[in-house]
Amino acid sequence: IAFFFGILLITEHGLLLSGGSSQFGTEDILFETVSAAATVGLSTGVTPNLSTMGKFCIVMCMFIGRLGPLTLAVMIGKKDVAQSIRYPAQEVVVG
Repeated sequence: IAFFFGILLITEHGLLLSGGSSQFGTEDILFETVSAAATVGLSTGVTPNLSTMGKFCIVMCMFIGRLGPLTLAVMIGKKDVAQSIRYPAQEVVVG
């Protein structure tokens, strides 16, 4: 969330409050980022005004939030080598 929020702050510097009535604040961008990561569907209305890079960041944040951090860690993590099967050996006494 912090990574995508930082990218949005860099790419959307023109969108932040500059005195106009249609501008948004930092807290609105933070709310959008957290809402996208949590996939709750809430919005402050910032998303339509984002640049293409900003919208891409929001989409990636939604995708990562949907998959979940644990799922991503398992996908990226080290793969286990298939374990060889060992059957028990026993001599059978007949007679």
